[in-house]
Amino acid sequence: MPSARLTKTAIAALKLPRSGNQVLYQDAEQDGLAVRVTSNGARSFIVDRNTTRGRIRITLGPAGTDELTVPRAREQARIALGLIGQGYTREQVEERLARAEDRIPSGAVTLEQVFTRYLARRRHKLSERTRSDYRQLVDTHLADWKARPVELLDEEAVLAKFHSIKSPSRANYVMRLLRALFRSARRIKNDEGEPIIDANPVDALTDEDLWHDVPPRRDVIKLNEFSAWWKAVEGLAVNGEDVKRADNGRFAEGTAAVNARPEVVRDYLQFLLLTGLRRNEAARLKWADVDMAGRMFTVTQTKNRQPHTLPLSDYLLELLQRREADGGEYVFPGESGPLAEPKRQIEKVTAASSVVFTAHTLRRTFATIAESLDIPYYALKRLLNHRVADVTGQHYTVITVERLREPMQKVTDFILKAAGVRESAPVVASKSRRRV
Repeated sequence: MPSARLTKTAIAALKLPRSGNQVLYQDAEQDGLAVRVTSNGARSFIVDRNTTRGRIRITLGPAGTDELTVPRAREQARIALGLIGQGYTREQVEERLARAEDRIPSGAVTLEQVFTRYLARRRHKLSERTRSDYRQLVDTHLADWKARPVELLDEEAVLAKFHSIKSPSRANYVMRLLRALFRSARRIKNDEGEPIIDANPVDALTDEDLWHDVPPRRDVIKLNEFSAWWKAVEGLAVNGEDVKRADNGRFAEGTAAVNARPEVVRDYLQFLLLTGLRRNEAARLKWADVDMAGRMFTVTQTKNRQPHTLPLSDYLLELLQRREADGGEYVFPGESGPLAEPKRQIEKVTAASSVVFTAHTLRRTFATIAESLDIPYYALKRLLNHRVADVTGQHYTVITVERLREPMQKVTDFILKAAGVRESAPVVASKSRRRV
């Protein structure tokens, strides 16, 4: 089956088959959606899917006209494919698609309007990063629903959308956001003063136990990998080159198209490993928040919106003294702002060391090492800037920066010894005791 990027113009230009024949052109953007072209010039959107029950082919409507636009056809295809995947027959799918089309009210509240309202009402609760993530989810996975009235997005449509998203973790993420949007929509009243929707269709995922089981990631840098990893990171500053950002603008907003110098990336990766910070927390660290005399620094933009102050170990102090010579606003600068995510540099380290990692792998490694060193529970939570749920931790236990200085140094010492940067601690022979 030939494929084509379907647009109104492209559909009109599709070649006709020989007399009495027909040809299908697969949409390059939506699997299972095609345009059927006959020899007399008729063009129709169809859904075509092979199943264990045989081939199912459904005609959606005329193609290349304003009656059924390409975006709308893709939306219908996704719904139809989701229903087919759940075992619905061709007749059942056609009946549900027709029923949804017949119920479109004029002037109804759309999903995009609900989303805009949700962001506005939670503007003091959501970080810029979270708002950006949510916008990307809506524009990517819910784009075909943005103009749809929320009252038409029923359980069947939600389940079809859920099953159409290939990544289990991303499917869960999209549905959690959609669930929040429906909860927000239930507070919107119509002209009669009644809620525009009376139920949350995403609850069907819970009722039918359909949420994907996505195990948490467990990757850390292993003890025998530290030496190769550290050597490869140090090598960035020797054989490095400027790299282009590859994060679509989601990382450290405001950074220009060109990333930082290799030595900045080297120091940044080491800083992440030795502090356990999240990638954006380190990237946005400003010199104004570093106290070199007091040997500490404060992260002001954190995930839990609580300022996070940590002490500097001896190696971290040397690293920042090295960075201080650059000046500027940010400790780890990009071309004209904070450092962008150095994906290509991380790939170079992986290639040189055979250690596969992400920025969050370094945070997880820091936490794992800290726990292995028997650092007290409340101190460990404080190092990672995690909230403590119990009453003792919230109201009675105050962990000062000075209390964290020794644990921070212990983690640094362990990592540097494992990496071969420092000599291992001397082994002291225990004295034998005489029996009395």
